[in-house]
Amino acid sequence: MNLTRTLLEDFILQSKAIGMDLEPFIDYKLLLIENVFQSRIHETISSSRFGKGLEIAEKDCVGRVRELSENADIVVLDSLGALTKTKNCVGSEALSKFDAIYSILAKSGCTSLILMDKRAHNQHQGFADYLVFGKIEMKFKEGLSNGKFVRHLSVAKMRATNLSGENVFFELTSSGIKMECHDP
Repeated sequence: MNLTRTLLEDFILQSKAIGMDLEPFIDYKLLLIENVFQSRIHETISSSRFGKGLEIAEKDCVGRVRELSENADIVVLDSLGALTKTKNCVGSEALSKFDAIYSILAKSGCTSLILMDKRAHNQHQGFADYLVFGKIEMKFKEGLSNGKFVRHLSVAKMRATNLSGENVFFELTSSGIKMECHDP
């Protein structure tokens, strides 16, 4: 299951571009991709038609995660901000929402990958770091030799694993991520 703001057609095109066609998995219902952004728009339109106001459309999707995770082995949330309205949360409300989502997925036995951009991470003081089993950061930094920006991955946290602390450098290409063996 993947809850995202990306269009299904984009997923299919991107998967074919890297030689990994997802259409058979979607056709056989082994992969479910739900555009939560479109779902919110649909809920807003429906609630205004039935005179219920926007409160029904503004509720977060914790219940949707519970419903979908019952029949899923792997869940990708892209991004957490698209799934919950953490932008307007005050105090520990954002932490409670994320904790609820994380707990539902763990209890369902789902392997989960939750994507969060740096802005959302900073906005909520890194609350997700305390709940998750692992954290992989994708960063940009200026290369010392050429002044160009380079991308690197670092594993900041992985429970029950010794971490080397070394960065892994990569390049984004039309066929996916290309790992580099050295600091560019």
